[in-house]
Amino acid sequence: PLMKELAEMEKVNSQLSAAVEDVTREHREKAE
Repeated sequence: PLMKELAEMEKVNSQLSAAVEDVTREHREKAE
């Protein structure tokens, strides 16, 4: 079903965003 696919993609996207934010934060702290 399409809605289930979309929900999965949303979940993966939010996890990716959180991971990217963590990495960005770490890089920023190392740079300072």
